[in-house]
Amino acid sequence: MRRCRRPHRGGLLPVARLALLALPLLGGCGDSAPPPEGPDSITLREGAPPPPLASCPAPVPAFDIDEVAVGLEVPWDLALAPDGRLFVTERPGRIRVIENGVLRETPWFELEVEHSDEIGLLGMMLAPDFALTGHIFVVSSHFRPEPLGGFPVLGWGLRRIRNRLPGDGGTSLITRVQRITDHGGTGAGLTPWVDNIPAAIIHAGGALRPHPDGGMLLSLGDAMDPWSAQDPESLRGSILHIPSTSEPPPRLRLRPADHVVARGVRNSQGIGFLGADSSAVVFIDHGPSGLASEARRQAKDELNLLVPGDNYGWPVEAGRFPDSRYRQPVVEWTPAIAPGGMATLPGDGLGGDPNTTARVLVTGLRGETLVQVRMERVDATSSWLPICQHRLLGDEWGRLRAVLAGADGAVYVSTSNRDGRGVPRPGDDRILRLQWE
Repeated sequence: MRRCRRPHRGGLLPVARLALLALPLLGGCGDSAPPPEGPDSITLREGAPPPPLASCPAPVPAFDIDEVAVGLEVPWDLALAPDGRLFVTERPGRIRVIENGVLRETPWFELEVEHSDEIGLLGMMLAPDFALTGHIFVVSSHFRPEPLGGFPVLGWGLRRIRNRLPGDGGTSLITRVQRITDHGGTGAGLTPWVDNIPAAIIHAGGALRPHPDGGMLLSLGDAMDPWSAQDPESLRGSILHIPSTSEPPPRLRLRPADHVVARGVRNSQGIGFLGADSSAVVFIDHGPSGLASEARRQAKDELNLLVPGDNYGWPVEAGRFPDSRYRQPVVEWTPAIAPGGMATLPGDGLGGDPNTTARVLVTGLRGETLVQVRMERVDATSSWLPICQHRLLGDEWGRLRAVLAGADGAVYVSTSNRDGRGVPRPGDDRILRLQWE
């Protein structure tokens, strides 16, 4: 285990945008214009950027950094069990366990998944009753069952071509949510929970978090078909509510009319909750990254408050607009940091009331950073607003993806330098532990 001491470094990100209006957490936009029907009906609106979000004032406490695991292959998500075990998903399909500060050599469980780019073994969450049931839920990528599977060479080649095309009509990839059970410290009993969710090799989303009502929230990207995020008959480009962790949905299917709680999302890879009562939901979203289907636009990453039933504007809008017809993000990052993961903490870390103050931790892939955004509200009936932000980590560790706030006050972060878009360093990928004094 390597340890280094790090002073807590502040400073503004390249540009970060502050929400200009208070956002109610109940109800929809009301007078929002109906969503467009497709790319011929409207073009992406361009607007002047709003003022930058302020840097948090000094002094800021120092923290130590420990390397708790090295040699991982694209760790995607983290979960901490009540008994202290740290679970890690690796994109190729392995679930690893770090116990008493040591990475077990043998995986806890292995799944057969299709893995590359932004697909594979993705999000993970422990069931709220994990201590009793040992249940863990995971998000994974697979080929859709089809007749071509009987012709290995032809089928493989055509699938690779189709997976580079947008939408249901072009992709043979699907996303599944599955349940695994911990038996004697090892995973067993893979149980399908949700199946046949359209996916693509990028923009697959994949964040999974428990909802206070006993269900789960799942983020889905637009599967390389931007306008599907505005299609009321599509699951893509949305935040979904899975009703239960006790019983799967009928036929393992989710329906847009019943399970989509927010749409107009490009590619969210992080969901969290604010306040001691977890009454407010926040999620991150990647802004345009220069794809041809997005007219080569870039930047405008987002931190959003989830308002059930609302539309977040993609692909008509990205980032903040003073006269938006859609739900606005509370923070915009321009240039992009490529937010790969998110965690939340009650309180401001300075003695503030955990009912009215909170911190949102966001990792940056392209930005190679870990950002902390301080949030506040007046009381339990008012909206959360961003107050300031600062960097916790800079580019010394490379691309950062998963982030987890531990019950002991420590924060765990994974690097993502072996994902095909980074520069691997000796020991990558690794799990870092940040511990404040």
